[in-house]
Amino acid sequence: MDSYSLAIINTINQLEQSKEKLIDLLFDIAIHGELKPWSDMVIEGEHFYFSRELFESLDDANVTQLIKIIDTLEMKFPQ
Repeated sequence: MDSYSLAIINTINQLEQSKEKLIDLLFDIAIHGELKPWSDMVIEGEHFYFSRELFESLDDANVTQLIKIIDTLEMKFPQ
C-alpha cells in the first residue's frame, strides 16, 4: 500500500476517534449544564442509557452544534 493510501486510512481512523471523543464531550457538556440537577441526584455507580433524543431535546446551543458535527462525521464516514 502506498503512503497516500495509508494517509487516507489514518485520516479516516482519526476522524472516527474524533467522533467518539465528540460524543464524550457532548455528554460532559449536557451533564454539567442542563442535566446537572438530575446528575446531582444520581447515586454513584448507577447506570443509565442516554438516547440521542434526550440530547436533541436540550436547549444548549453547544450541544446542538456538537450533534450537527457528529451527524456530519457519521454521514461522511458511516460505520
